[in-house]
Amino acid sequence: MVVVVKCKKCGEEFPSKLVQTANEEALKKFTFQSNNEICLSCGQQSSYSLNDYFWKL
Repeated sequence: MVVVVKCKKCGEEFPSKLVQTANEEALKKFTFQSNNEICLSCGQQSSYSLNDYFWKL
């Protein structure tokens, strides 16, 4: 499984730069203030919170 995020500008899902954790429980325990990601489709840089990330098979 891959941790992905949805671009706030174009809506495309892309793989996060976060280090992939062993499981979803580990991701839930991970904390951070905000994280900048750059969309691979449109190049938009946005700040994302933990709730913006999700697992994708």
